[in-house]
Amino acid sequence: MDLSSWNIVNYSLLTIGSFLSLIAAFILLRQGKWRLLSNVLLAFYLLGLGIACCMVFLTTTGLIKSIPWLYRLPSPIYYCMFQAGYLYVVTLLEDRNKLHTWEWLFFLPGLVHFVEMLPFYIQSNSFKLDYLTKNLKNPFGAFFHSEGWLPVYTHNTIRGFIGILCGLGIMYWLIKSYRNQPNISRVYSGLLNWLWLFGTMLLLFASAIFFTFYDGGHWKYPQMQSLIMTFCFSVSLIISTTVLLLFPSYLYGMPRFKAFSAELSEEQSRQGHSDAAIEAEHLMASSTQVESHQSMDAGKQGTELFLLDDQTDPGMAELYERYRAQLETYMTEKKPYLQHNYKVSDLARELHIPQHHLTIVLNKVMKMRFNDYVNQYRIRHVQLLIAEHGLTHSLEGLASLAGFSNRVTFTRAVQRMSGQSPSQYFGTNKANLPTTSYKIS
Repeated sequence: MDLSSWNIVNYSLLTIGSFLSLIAAFILLRQGKWRLLSNVLLAFYLLGLGIACCMVFLTTTGLIKSIPWLYRLPSPIYYCMFQAGYLYVVTLLEDRNKLHTWEWLFFLPGLVHFVEMLPFYIQSNSFKLDYLTKNLKNPFGAFFHSEGWLPVYTHNTIRGFIGILCGLGIMYWLIKSYRNQPNISRVYSGLLNWLWLFGTMLLLFASAIFFTFYDGGHWKYPQMQSLIMTFCFSVSLIISTTVLLLFPSYLYGMPRFKAFSAELSEEQSRQGHSDAAIEAEHLMASSTQVESHQSMDAGKQGTELFLLDDQTDPGMAELYERYRAQLETYMTEKKPYLQHNYKVSDLARELHIPQHHLTIVLNKVMKMRFNDYVNQYRIRHVQLLIAEHGLTHSLEGLASLAGFSNRVTFTRAVQRMSGQSPSQYFGTNKANLPTTSYKIS
């Protein structure tokens, strides 16, 4: 593929990357999503990348000549977007909706650069047109800064270095969260994977900028290096924004990391004290079963499972009711249904109940399938989230928080229970929303 073909590929990728990032930022900020600080920071980062993509496209294609007043206008934003990406991850992991005073200093480089660029901004359009016409003769014309206080390639070197520090900082915070809050990886594993991807793509983009410009413009193949850099830039942006648009719950964020971890740790501590009692009860029930079986006729041993299903046996009926109470208490207090792809075998293991006994309790005593039983708790959890926090997430995002693995499963569960679509059930039918406040982990 020759350089002209590479240019076509790069132009296409820059256009797609700019469009996707701006769409994601628009979706993020609409309907009041800007009230969450992490959403504002993510939107600022996406807008910065989208504008950068758009400006690189306009400059490399020469279209910027028709709007010279726009040349370098967004430049100060590029000095702030990596910091916004870093603070997005930090505030999300720390459940903060306010920046510390000292964190505002992260945006100081952008302010200084704006002051540096003021003399250029007030120049006439004809001056800017002549200036950028000369710059475009250079393969790195889109990144060529000679209008400020620093040497021509220093600005992008500094920006790349800042981005590398922010990317490494994101990795540090994610590792720290795994160590200090190990419980969040169970319920919020999807969002944590997204944050790892986000940090990796940010680091890739920043590294491409830094290692392109750090040697001061001494390149052997400048046009190819420029193409490689913009390729890394646009691809990293497309990957990030595509994931956000495919998984709205990642786009809107899932706050309360630390609060959830603290509550779960407390629950696990209480669970530790009761495990022995549960195990003793299970052994006692098993002993009762053995005695009952020993009294059976030897010719009927092959019908053991059928006899276990016989609810006319007072001993077995009592055992099933005890299992039922244990099951409902566990589901209410521990909320295992918040896990994606939760199985009946998982529940049986955690309750120390034989799986076939648990199946009988669900199917014969409670008259429900396991999936329907778990999904009713998940639907209730969506109701509580809406009552507590309002529609700060999309319904699909709330469903993911409640343990539904995908939109299809969520829609079918709601239709099976109510005969309505999720938007009808949770949107128009206000009677379905709880009237009392309930603290959700």
